Amino acid sequence: MTFYVILWVVLLVFGMQYYLTQKEPPRVLYFFLIIGLSLIVAARGESVGADTGNYLDFYYSGVAPDKASGVYEPAFMLIRYLCYFLGFNHFVFFFVLAFATLYILYVVCVKFRFSDKFLPLFIYFSMVFLSYHFNTVRNGVMASLIWLAFAYKQEGKTKAALVTTIIAAGFHVVALAFIPILYVVKKEITPKIVLGLITLALLCVVFNLGLKLIDQFPLLGQIDRLAGYLDSSKDETYGITLGTIINVSLFLFMFLFYQTDYKNTDGFRIVLNAMFCAIMVVCVFNAFQAIVSRIGQVLNLSLMFVWPYFLLKIKKKTIRFGACVLVCVYFWLYYAKGLDATIIWTDRLAYIPYEWSFNGLFR
Repeated sequence: MTFYVILWVVLLVFGMQYYLTQKEPPRVLYFFLIIGLSLIVAARGESVGADTGNYLDFYYSGVAPDKASGVYEPAFMLIRYLCYFLGFNHFVFFFVLAFATLYILYVVCVKFRFSDKFLPLFIYFSMVFLSYHFNTVRNGVMASLIWLAFAYKQEGKTKAALVTTIIAAGFHVVALAFIPILYVVKKEITPKIVLGLITLALLCVVFNLGLKLIDQFPLLGQIDRLAGYLDSSKDETYGITLGTIINVSLFLFMFLFYQTDYKNTDGFRIVLNAMFCAIMVVCVFNAFQAIVSRIGQVLNLSLMFVWPYFLLKIKKKTIRFGACVLVCVYFWLYYAKGLDATIIWTDRLAYIPYEWSFNGLFR
């Protein structure tokens, strides 16, 4: 536990430096951080993360043990093949995936013209680092590529955005669900439509309307890749959580009070629209944990950019300091919840304790 807390505090210090002192840490430090995090991911023991054992079996056998077909998506299989063909140990395989994911997020920050890259990294670490790098690894790579596609869309490069999304599907087929979002994420939405849809989405949570809606299309459950996502029998409904309330409040504040930025700045509009889509997915599909965790969480990474926008808009130092404290508390709760995750079939903590396992670079 101490190890994880130290990591969080280190990233917090660098993440808040720009907003409290107006001085950004050296850019080279960012790369030292993502290399360090990638090494931590690569050197983890088999007991760290629910799916690490499966990925180890897959790396050394070439067969996906948790898939009836025995295969994962093609891009993921290709990276495994290249690493294995070159004689590398699984350490290199995990390192390549982790570093690629974190570096792509850096590129996204650059394309969205963020002067500070450290707070988005801290937010990413607090929200999804544990799950994306120790558990749902393919989903993590896919998520970073989806945000790269959004960044290309912001630059007006629709073809590049579509190609990036297809590449993302090479790591997890769920990426295909973002193609429709890709074509609307840059469009302006009027306040009336936003308020109306959010009201409807919250009603879906209260009355569980999402489940009733899906029940009207029973044929969807017959599609093999969709069946697992639409099976709510083993899922717990999230309900309206504190996180949902904070996210909806933050979105409405940024959307309603910064309409000029929303209309005139493509990057700001894309980030807010992605956050709006996240709220809709989380609320409408509240009864389907797999959909919320796979699709909603990717869109929820918009928080990496919305919170920095929010802090930069606050000019008074005392108020900004208070807002920074709020951000720290909020993301500590997020991080602590992740640390408390358990492996269902063993009922033990998924990430605690962290265990090292390094057997060299080559097999």
